[in-house]
Amino acid sequence: MECNGIRGCLWVMFPLRASGFILLLCLCLGWLPAARAAQQGDVLILFDQSQSMTAYNAKAVAEHLLFTLINTFGLSNPILLAGFDERVIEHLHLQVGEQRERSALRQLIEQIPLRGKVTDFEPALRYLADYPRPIALAVMVSDGKEDIWDRKLRYLNPEILADDRYAELNAEYARLKASGLSDFRLHDQLNPAYEARNRELIQQALARLAQQGGERLTFVDLGEAASLLPQLAEQAQASSLSIATLDQASAQLPGAALAPEQAQLSEQIKAQMQENIRQALLRLQQRASEILQQSLPEDHASRVDLLEEAVPDMEPLPEPEPEPKPEPPPEPEPEPEPEPEPEPEPSPAPEPVKPPPLVLEPAPAPEPLRLIDLLQRNLLGLPSAQFWPLALLLLLSLALAQRIQRRRVWERKQPSFSLLDEPLYLDSVRQQMGLLATSSLESAKHYIEREIRVAAASGDKLKLKLLELEKFKYRFDRRIELRVPVLPGQMDIFYLDANSQPGSQPASQQASSAPVLDISLQALRFDQPGFNGGQMQQIRLNPSNEVFLLQRCRIRKRDEGQFVVLLDEFSDEISSRMRWVELLTRIEQNQNSQQP
Repeated sequence: MECNGIRGCLWVMFPLRASGFILLLCLCLGWLPAARAAQQGDVLILFDQSQSMTAYNAKAVAEHLLFTLINTFGLSNPILLAGFDERVIEHLHLQVGEQRERSALRQLIEQIPLRGKVTDFEPALRYLADYPRPIALAVMVSDGKEDIWDRKLRYLNPEILADDRYAELNAEYARLKASGLSDFRLHDQLNPAYEARNRELIQQALARLAQQGGERLTFVDLGEAASLLPQLAEQAQASSLSIATLDQASAQLPGAALAPEQAQLSEQIKAQMQENIRQALLRLQQRASEILQQSLPEDHASRVDLLEEAVPDMEPLPEPEPEPKPEPPPEPEPEPEPEPEPEPEPSPAPEPVKPPPLVLEPAPAPEPLRLIDLLQRNLLGLPSAQFWPLALLLLLSLALAQRIQRRRVWERKQPSFSLLDEPLYLDSVRQQMGLLATSSLESAKHYIEREIRVAAASGDKLKLKLLELEKFKYRFDRRIELRVPVLPGQMDIFYLDANSQPGSQPASQQASSAPVLDISLQALRFDQPGFNGGQMQQIRLNPSNEVFLLQRCRIRKRDEGQFVVLLDEFSDEISSRMRWVELLTRIEQNQNSQQP
């Protein structure tokens, strides 16, 4: 056995029988690595999945960080990969000791879409503050640019419109929208108030994060100097790590001044960006080792996962061609000496000039005469400026005459008697249906009844289609409409608790109930402290025992112990929806009649 340091000296100096005492002494003094326990809790990696990311790919940086932590520490803690834009979406869960292929995990991460139109930090920070399990390490990757209302796209975060914490602003938004104010005027007038309210909610989430241990949170900033992440990190008592942006990386390179009209990156800039990401991952390795209380392996630098997807895949700029060197001017040539002029010879007598031969060319063939030219020149005798308007007017007149003729033929085929005159109408049915209606008067009546049933069925289909066409209006107004309070004990909602096991007891005993506080056209709010989720079954009125069976709904948490159920679909959608509207109207009328 090798002796190193104090442990080896003690082992050699003392006899073998004292080895137990020495081992206990080393454990107490902390000289053995087993005396240090790893930090318990989940590892959260949140990345910005909006469309505003430009220089660096936040999803790719989060992917490299995920595999770097796995390569360095293994799955010693559960890991959660989530994205945020308008809300937080959980994408990947990895448990301790779970075995998955790297290629399958990379393919799963590559399929995550980046389609968020705006970026809101408040849901992500609230998600971290309200996380139900202990957090060992949390990393948030973004460019630090927050925009909850995009003026160019005329898009306001729908989660804000459905949030009761913005109730006053949402009511003002609905009033101005109904008054006909344009989207740009709405943005200019209400966006400062929405941003101020959003900053207040962010401050509350940051205060809770600071109390719960903000030192376990690290912000990875992919943006410029004007990023919001350093301020958030300071208020949450967390750490911040900044990666140089494309402009800063290009400014650090010698001779890398690019023209603004060129849209390609040189190989030097791509190499610098890769080095920036590698240095950031190394610093995150060190930070994770400190927080997770796990020592780094000696080859931790080689365990950094780095691919080329973290930077834009662009071709390098073409190198400018060298300018050709100017050629020296040619030397002047010496002037030739003048030659002696020859003596003039006597010119011969001129010969008589012959005339050129006469060649006859064939005459060009005449162009074929078109029918339109014949009509224009010979029949009408009108110039082109007057012929075409007259031809167009003639065609319109023919089309109108044909339309009138068809209308008259259709009117002659219609019966000239009243539909209330049953015998004449039955005779017309016999004439139209032939043998089917001439058998008896009873068969003709059956035909009429069948046609009525078909028309009623068509009417139901049109009614359902009309409800579907009007549904998009309710999607916007469902959470900002006026709510009607329900008196205590008049309405209950029944649900199956998520913690109950199916089959352990009868279905009537498994269902739990909660009192309904108020209702609207598309939602209701109930009070149930300690509610952990479950399957909503039905809504029951007391004491009439009228029941509304729920087919599909969604649950949203609002205040402490209060929840909102979005009524997406009833079991019998058309009749139940009409009864729900009638119930809402009846309760509102009773309340108005009781007011003085």
